[in-house]
Amino acid sequence: MTKARVSPRPAVRRGGPRAHREGLTTRCGHPTRRGRRVGVRRLLAAVGAAVAGVLLTAGPASAHALDPTLVTRVRGISPALPGVHVEIATSIADAVVLTNPNPTPVQVLDPSGTPFLTISATGVQGNVSAPYLYYSGSPPGVPLTPPSTAGAGAAPHWVQLAAAAGWTWFDPRLSPQYLQVPVGGRIDVAGEKDIAAWSIPLRYGSAAARITGALVRRPVAGRFETSMDHPPAGLAAVIGQGYVPSLSLQFAPGHQVTVLGRDGQPYLRFDGSALSLSRDSPTYRDDLLVRGAQVPADTGWATVSEPTTSWQDIRLKYPSDDPPGRLAGATSPVEVARWQVPVLLDGRPGALSGAIRWIPNPTAATGWRLRTPLLVGGAILLLLVGAVLVRRARRLAAEHRRLAAEPADLTDTDATTGRDAIRSRS
Repeated sequence: MTKARVSPRPAVRRGGPRAHREGLTTRCGHPTRRGRRVGVRRLLAAVGAAVAGVLLTAGPASAHALDPTLVTRVRGISPALPGVHVEIATSIADAVVLTNPNPTPVQVLDPSGTPFLTISATGVQGNVSAPYLYYSGSPPGVPLTPPSTAGAGAAPHWVQLAAAAGWTWFDPRLSPQYLQVPVGGRIDVAGEKDIAAWSIPLRYGSAAARITGALVRRPVAGRFETSMDHPPAGLAAVIGQGYVPSLSLQFAPGHQVTVLGRDGQPYLRFDGSALSLSRDSPTYRDDLLVRGAQVPADTGWATVSEPTTSWQDIRLKYPSDDPPGRLAGATSPVEVARWQVPVLLDGRPGALSGAIRWIPNPTAATGWRLRTPLLVGGAILLLLVGAVLVRRARRLAAEHRRLAAEPADLTDTDATTGRDAIRSRS
């Protein structure tokens, strides 16, 4: 199975996500140039698409696929703001989720103190003059250049991003690179320990506040494993394990197949002989961002050179790096979730589906239920090994005594044989 190969097409690269390349408008009556309203629509697509479908989780999460001992924790908001809630979500990478049902807006500030998000009961607005707004639309490490209209000291231009009272964004200040924490290598961890603190400044009306949290190193208690049910007729499918699992498909000739993305719209289409993919699908963008690639400016459908393709799909990933609390101390695999990718096969609705299981690490369990059989089994093994060693030592001692006696007997025999030979010659 190979990655989807899109037929070559000249790429338009004008410095930044495709949602921001045709200009931007404001909601405060400023003059607009041609194409700015198109730019706003694309802004909503690019900034929101990477994070709008993130599966929320109330528990701790991590996106440090190269170092599973690292996890991002949020401590809360200081001082507490009434009704305002913050948590960490994970899919492609760790992201901040903030909801504010109050009419008083919460502004999120970048490291220089410039507001780039405003969240309130009336919806979410983004400051398209702030470069940090663009950085917050892609996971840390994805190459990105904000448009020339955004920069330090630029007058703020606010546009509506969502009607909901909450927003999810990737904040570089949570990443190990920003916090200067090395990632990777073999690290033995005995217990949970804060490695680096992080914070995000806020403004609630005219009052200052701050989201606080920490990058934590903790023991790895296990791993998640994604499996697949038998695929529908006309499809061959394989799961690739990983932080974000991949799904590889091969289409049987003669079948009409449509695979839907996480937004419920067509992502892949197979007409019986040729395969094409939608570059407008959030699933297409997810795959690029997971692999650390920038979303190109190209839109619409593209032809794939062969009826085989694969992509990394967040629908196959458990939305947290920690299992449910009820599984603490589990000693055997447990199914924790089901996943599904809808398909249309010859016009009939169906789905690729499967399970996500938690596979505990036996060395991480400390309950007496596990330690008892391990201790008993270890004691029995030691007794068996000891018995074998004693028996072997006795056998070796007997053999040594026999060999020590044999050389003297052989010398007497050889001497007698030699004297007899001399007498016979004389």
